Amino acid sequence: MKRQLIIKIFSIIIIISSSSLRLISIAQANPNYSLSLEYGSRISEVEYYNPSLWSETISNSSDPLDWFPGTSNQTGALSKNLIQSTGHNDLDTYGIFYQFFYNWLDIDRTGLFQNGYGSSYVRGNYTMYYFVWEYVYQAWYFSNQPLDLGWDFEDNFFIFKQPSDLATIFSDYNNFSATVNNDPPMQSMNISIPTANGDDYLWHYALNGLIIANPINSYLNALIEALECQNATVQGNSLIFNRKGIHDYIVDVTFNGQGLMDTFSVKTVGGVLIYKITSWYPKNAALITFSLIGVGLAGLLSWSIYQKRKKIRFFKEN
Repeated sequence: MKRQLIIKIFSIIIIISSSSLRLISIAQANPNYSLSLEYGSRISEVEYYNPSLWSETISNSSDPLDWFPGTSNQTGALSKNLIQSTGHNDLDTYGIFYQFFYNWLDIDRTGLFQNGYGSSYVRGNYTMYYFVWEYVYQAWYFSNQPLDLGWDFEDNFFIFKQPSDLATIFSDYNNFSATVNNDPPMQSMNISIPTANGDDYLWHYALNGLIIANPINSYLNALIEALECQNATVQGNSLIFNRKGIHDYIVDVTFNGQGLMDTFSVKTVGGVLIYKITSWYPKNAALITFSLIGVGLAGLLSWSIYQKRKKIRFFKEN
């Protein structure tokens, strides 16, 4: 018994020590930021699209489909995002590389894994953990047909509790990229991975589900600062991208109180509208509907009680 007790105590000490070491390496969250995301749907609609001005200004070999899947190049097309759950998590550096760099930069992970640069290498050399909010959602691509019950994909996504963590993440990823690209065996096999810059990263983030914590203006400015963006600015609750195509153009992404994208507008530098997506939230309409139903039921119940009491009083008096 005594020996078993000693073994148990020793095991607990090891677990506590391991947890403490792990917590030391976790990036600290800023308590000043809070997530206001609510469960429910967001419907987005292509409100305006000028194909000829797009071709003249942005590219004559692309259209909105390069940014948003489905029929995002057709006015009136609708898409839907359904937030199912939210929670807290801590991601290791490999998880961030996988979610944000490998996918967005179309990196072939097979070559990395087969030549010693897989998850074990990253986790062994980049040991930081980062606090994030995690949300699970279902998405329906843009369509001119009614949005049916079957979503196009389901995924989870992350919001950094401390946007300044991105400075460390970027440094680690570009260090990893340089290591891979300067490795002679990798060079002999013509395997390389791109480096990343803040402006491109933030652009991909905006196209792939960026949600902003509150206060929104403060969080947006912290993102810009951490990523050292040269071509993005903040105006109120809007993130402004200054982008280059055939001619320069401006993308204005405005966020609502939940931190969700409210509008996505593309304009010439002269302010002429090229493309616009607007969003609304059926949850509000549903709440109004349920409220009206509730009021109606309450009214019917009151009327029923009144009639019943009236009958009882009639019989008592007669």
